[in-house]
Amino acid sequence: MIVAHRQRVVVISGPDRGLEREIESTRLSVGTSSKNDLVLTDKTVSRRHCEISVRNDRYFL
Repeated sequence: MIVAHRQRVVVISGPDRGLEREIESTRLSVGTSSKNDLVLTDKTVSRRHCEISVRNDRYFL
């Protein structure tokens, strides 16, 4: 049996603490814009704050 382990991003501090999102594709965008995969409300986070990408089983921020 093959078990696929999905990776996820977990917010560990700030107003969005506890928020989680699985990385379901090769990219996960993070920011305050509703167009992001992980939408944060923290005032210190920009609209398009960062992106996590997956290539060859490696993760890049």
